[in-house]
Amino acid sequence: MLSNLIVTTQRLVVILDDVGRENISQKFLTQLLKEQGEDGFIKTYPLNGQLDGINELQKFLAENSSTKLSECKKWNVILPNLSDWLAYQKPCEIFCCLNKLKKNENTKRTFLWISKQHLLNDHALFLVAACEYMADIVLNLQTNKELTVLTRKPGGGVTNNRYTYTKTKKEFMVQLKKSDAVSKNANAADMDSDKKEQIGTFKIELDEEEIMARNAMKMPYEKALEATESNIIYTPDAADDFDDEDPDEDLNI
Repeated sequence: MLSNLIVTTQRLVVILDDVGRENISQKFLTQLLKEQGEDGFIKTYPLNGQLDGINELQKFLAENSSTKLSECKKWNVILPNLSDWLAYQKPCEIFCCLNKLKKNENTKRTFLWISKQHLLNDHALFLVAACEYMADIVLNLQTNKELTVLTRKPGGGVTNNRYTYTKTKKEFMVQLKKSDAVSKNANAADMDSDKKEQIGTFKIELDEEEIMARNAMKMPYEKALEATESNIIYTPDAADDFDDEDPDEDLNI
């Protein structure tokens, strides 16, 4: 399910909507939280043409900065859609609010929906890039059948996977695209082979001249194996007087 990828321990989730589902964004996110049993503590701040939502959000941040809730009572905050939010606050105020929510101990996770086609700000591309930079998870609804999920892990690792999805009345099912899975396995195999080649620090391969020199060199044990007979060579001293007929006379007793 998509909720398994989105409703995690990550603090800020940004949804990039390229298919025009902004009108059901709150219902969509509430359904994901419900699938994971997280629908008991949800804070929503719809604007509806008024500043009430913004005022309530500021009040929430002020109240929860002094008290600390237990883990099971922390809030899931669904922010106004960025296109509506920009009509009431400056970008710097929005980024400041996002930063406070990420640091707020009583906020379990925060959701921000962005529909690029509805952003009328002159710096829309910069705003989207800045939100992506701050996010821990970026869900991009690219088409009616495909989406991507980019996840930044606390240790610094980043994953970016592409999925196909189907939506039913009760669930939002996703499946990793086969092409991505195959390419991921191939890349892993290539990395393993590269590591194996880099393990040794000595030159193992020999060129033709080195092979010829190695074959021509005789090791001591090879010389001993090739010998056909044993020879003992003795050089007598000048004072030696040996009698071949009577060797006993040569003994100095």
